[in-house]
Amino acid sequence: MPELPTMAEAGLRGYEATAWFALLAPAKTLGAVITRLNSEVVGILQLPDLKERLAAQGADTSLGTPAELDGHIRSELTKWAKVIRESGARAE
Repeated sequence: MPELPTMAEAGLRGYEATAWFALLAPAKTLGAVITRLNSEVVGILQLPDLKERLAAQGADTSLGTPAELDGHIRSELTKWAKVIRESGARAE
C-alpha cells in the first residue's frame, strides 16, 4: 500500500507497530495451570527444529513469564490508546 503514509509521515513519531502472538487462558484459570502451560509452551518453542522453522519465517520467539506477558499487554494497550487518541482514528 504505497499510498498509505507511515506512522512518522502521519505525524506520530516514535511508534513501532509489530505483530505478536500469545497464548492466553481465561481470567480465573488457576495459577498452577498457567505456570504449567507456560513451562510446556516454552519447552516446545525451544525445540531446535521448531525454532529453525519459525526463524525461517521471520518469527522471533521471545519467551517469558506470564507476568512479563501481562506487562507487555498492558504496555501495548497504553501505547495504542495514545495512538488512537492522537490520530483521531475511528472505527467505521
